Amino acid sequence: MENTKLIISRRLIIRKFENEDLEKNLEFIKDPKFFYFTNAETKEELIEKTAKNYKEKVDYNFWHIVKKGMNDSIGVVKAFDKIDGVGLFIIINKSLRNRGYGREALEAVIDYFFTFGEKKEIYLKAEKNNGAFKSLIENLHFKKYDEDMKYSYYKMDNLDYMKYFAIFGEI
Repeated sequence: MENTKLIISRRLIIRKFENEDLEKNLEFIKDPKFFYFTNAETKEELIEKTAKNYKEKVDYNFWHIVKKGMNDSIGVVKAFDKIDGVGLFIIINKSLRNRGYGREALEAVIDYFFTFGEKKEIYLKAEKNNGAFKSLIENLHFKKYDEDMKYSYYKMDNLDYMKYFAIFGEI
């Protein structure tokens, strides 16, 4: 997996974290899921760890989602390698949910990995009680392939992506 690239969508810029981001209100950091997938305990540690990984060119894809023009923090996306694919985690600020930002960010990152990253599959997981996220995942044409007591697991392969893109012009 390559180092984090700049990804631009209609309303969002999905980019690596910068030192100036420490000054922002990073609302998503208050979400307990955030520290689960970052292994950081404070905002400062997050920026320090990500800056170190970017500098050392570690295979690391950790994006800050910001609003175009205003550079306001929307949320975060993390990608990690899986066999023949990539797994994604996403958190959108609670105050900004249900406005299409999550879908737009996921679409842009999915497009990036299938188009430029040459990945064969993309994986997501959703807590069983998170109906809104499960609905988003299914609307993006992911297919459920497994579940356990807490999570439902979804994947999309690049053939499904190409099929839906060819028909609808978007996923």
